[in-house]
Parts: sequence; C-alpha cells; structure tokens
Amino acid sequence: ATVDALSKYALKDSGEEVVAWASWGFATPFLLATLPFIEIPTLDLTFWIATILALPLELVAVLFYIRSIKISPLSLTIPFLALTPVFLIATSFFILGELPDSSGIAGIILIAVGAYLLNLNSSGKGFLAPLTAILRDKGSLLMIGVSFIYSITSNLGKIAVLHSSSLDRGCICHNGHGPFLGDKAGGGSLHDLCKEDEPDIQCSLWLAGL
Repeated sequence: ATVDALSKYALKDSGEEVVAWASWGFATPFLLATLPFIEIPTLDLTFWIATILALPLELVAVLFYIRSIKISPLSLTIPFLALTPVFLIATSFFILGELPDSSGIAGIILIAVGAYLLNLNSSGKGFLAPLTAILRDKGSLLMIGVSFIYSITSNLGKIAVLHSSSLDRGCICHNGHGPFLGDKAGGGSLHDLCKEDEPDIQCSLWLAGL
C-alpha cells in the first residue's frame, strides 16, 4: 500500500513510463549486489522459455498497473488485485494442472464477492449496480486486467523457480525489465527525472522502487 501511495504521488509530476521504470530500475543495483552471494544453478531450456514468455506480460502488467492507479482512486483499484486467485483457478489448471481444494475454492469465491461489492455504493441500486460501476471505471478495468496477467505470470514464475531458484529468477527477470521500461520512458524523460526540481517527487520514486 505504501508503494502504491508513493507511486501515485510521483505520478502528479512524472510520466507513467518513468514511474513504471522507477518501480523496477531503482531496485536493480541492490539485486545485482546479491549475485556474488548466491549459487547460480544450470539454467535449462524450460527456465528460459518460462522467463521469455513472462517478460512481455509483466511489462504490460506494470504499465497497466501504473495507469490504473493514476486515473482512479487507490481504494477502487488495488482491491481488484484480490481477483488474481480467482483467475488462478483456471490458469493454474491449464498451465500446471493444479486445482485448489474445496476450502481454497470457498475462500476464492469470498474474495470475488468482496471485489464485486466494492463498488456497491458507487451508483444506482440493485444487484447489478457494482458491475455497471466497474465497467464505467477504466482504472478498475485495467487493474482487473493486471490481475489476470498476474495469474498467468505467477504460473510461469513458479515453473522458472522450479528450474532455478527464487533469487536467480528474481534477479534475471527484474533486471530484464529495466532496459525495456527505460526505453519506453525515453532517455530524455529519465534525464529530466534526475534534474527534477522537486526532491519530494524524486524521493517518492526512489522509495517506490525500493
């Protein structure tokens, strides 16, 4: 929640691509610093396939995420991340052949109901009012899209971790995002960020990245 609030604050005076880059780029030096202290196993073809498939999806997700919290209140967007387990029922079954037990499914249904009722008081009355409120709010729709993408990348991430380790996968994938997001943000935008006259914006971006 703190990261989301800092990112939204930084979005007041910084572009979406710059904030998206900061959320990954500023953490890169710290991840690289862990490499000398971890044992890197042999990375097989399965690891690289899962990683290459996940990378573009995660890039789209982070851009959707930043756009969502910029245009809509955090209170309406962030709770929709709770829909990820709902989507995971289907994606985990098709990708990994996994299914939760009955208690897990019951819990996921409760999460879905809570997300649906989130917009109950947004407008109108009746059972369909939350659905129409969600459909009218672009930020909520974007965050639902993020949740669905996360349900796919979570499975791909698990495959990659099973064929490496959590630190290896984190370092490689995280550092893989930085150059693409940096290119999206543009060198000029990142240069302007370093010259930003408002230190509170810079501080927000640094903290969000960490």
